[in-house]
Order: sequence, then C-alpha cells, then structure tokens
Amino acid sequence: SLEAEGRSAAQFSLYALLYGSYWVCNVTTFVLPSETFEPEVRSSLNGLSAAAGKVGAILGTTIFEKLLGGFDDENEGVRAILFLCTAASSL
Repeated sequence: SLEAEGRSAAQFSLYALLYGSYWVCNVTTFVLPSETFEPEVRSSLNGLSAAAGKVGAILGTTIFEKLLGGFDDENEGVRAILFLCTAASSL
C-alpha cells in the first residue's frame, strides 16, 4: 500500500542519515588535527587529544552515574548533571 511504501522510504532515509553521521565523527578526528596542529607535533598532539577524550568519557560516565545515584529524585540528579556540563562547557 501507499502508506507502507511511505513508511519504508522514511525508515530508509532515517537509516541513511544515521549511517552517514558516523562518518562525520571519524572525518573530524583526522581533519581537525591536520588544520590545528603544526606538522612537527601533529601526530603527538593528535594522540594526546584522543587520549584526553577517552579519559573524559570514562570520568564522565563514572561521575555522572555516582552523581545521579546520590539524589532521591532523578530529576534533581539530571538537573545537577546538566548544570555540571554547563559549567564545564563555559570554561
């Protein structure tokens, strides 16, 4: 039917959009260092930046889980996490 065909087209479009978004992250991982860092230190600082990102992800998930568990109301915990993210982003 026409409705099923429209649904299939919408699902495929969403799939293509999400699949394509995975490539963007990898492209920026390699393109940004080549534009940001000098050639003499590019590989070292690219590795350091990648490591800092991994450490930040590990710390973030650990701290956020403990912070969220420290509140009786889940909404207050989420509010505290968002405030912490806002404070970190403003630095």
